[in-house]
Amino acid sequence: MDYELGFLHAALEDDVYVDMPRGFQQPRRVMKLLKSLYGLKQSPRNLFEHLKANFFTQDYIQSTNDPCLFFRGNLICVVYVDDCLFFAETYEVIDEAVQQLIDAELDLIVEEDVAGFLGISMEDQPSGSIQLTQKGLIYRTLNVFNLLPGSHTKKTSLEYGALPTMENDDECAETWNYASVVGMLMYLSLNSCPNITFAVNQCARFMHKPK
Repeated sequence: MDYELGFLHAALEDDVYVDMPRGFQQPRRVMKLLKSLYGLKQSPRNLFEHLKANFFTQDYIQSTNDPCLFFRGNLICVVYVDDCLFFAETYEVIDEAVQQLIDAELDLIVEEDVAGFLGISMEDQPSGSIQLTQKGLIYRTLNVFNLLPGSHTKKTSLEYGALPTMENDDECAETWNYASVVGMLMYLSLNSCPNITFAVNQCARFMHKPK
């Protein structure tokens, strides 16, 4: 579920004034915002507080371990900025919960599936488990190195032990951005590929070498 233009629905806690739009300016006048606006530092927090208040009116309980996790009975909802993901034993329970939020005047867009939630594909398995994959990001990372998918595979990504530092300590001569690639690999390791976490950690070490 996606909250369409969510930032624009959240109320402001402080007074915020902006210049009048081009073509509507008036001498010595500014505009006072009634709702949050994209670009304001407090907008993400205001949106979360707005969503949380609506969840509370629907008798949801906020997790003490993760503030972005809400549950009600056998229904679970995960919130990430303006995206919400629902889990339940049946689709009917989810449909009813979403409709209740829409009736509470939340401008929600219901997605058909969760194939692209935060770039993560979720697939039901015959065993009843859910498999998380990020094939799109993996292919993007491989393209950076000009590697064909499946052409360089190993069961273990790196033997245990710290990567040695190059003696000559030459600067990277590649055209790709090292920090960007490490960032993509970190996102993979944190979500769907925990098996590469140690290797990624070793690569990240060389981004902050002591001088």
